[in-house]
Amino acid sequence: MSQSHHIVIVDDEAPAREMVGDYLRMHGFTVTLCDGGESLRRTIAADRPDLVVLDLNMPEEDGLSIIRDLKARTDVPVIMLTATASPIDRVVGLELGADDYVAKPCELRELMARIRSVLRRTVSAKAA
Repeated sequence: MSQSHHIVIVDDEAPAREMVGDYLRMHGFTVTLCDGGESLRRTIAADRPDLVVLDLNMPEEDGLSIIRDLKARTDVPVIMLTATASPIDRVVGLELGADDYVAKPCELRELMARIRSVLRRTVSAKAA
């Protein structure tokens, strides 16, 4: 699997978004950072990513609304990355179409492994 996949990180907290983005870039991914739903929509309109890493707790539009909208318009895989540890939020997010869930704070190596796993599944599904 090529590591030149385009990953979009959506988080309203700049330090968290930059830390994840820097780590993924260090490992060969192309990364775009977005601070919320609007910037994600602009990014997707310009260049469809291979995967979105999405925080659920954001002030203007919550991640569950963003997943609902994203899945209604695209088949881009989504990994939820959030401090919300509520089983209800996890279940709702997964039922809305998220492909995985990672709780903050997370080990960046685990997040990268989960990203690679989701990309392997989606690349295999598209090839089939």
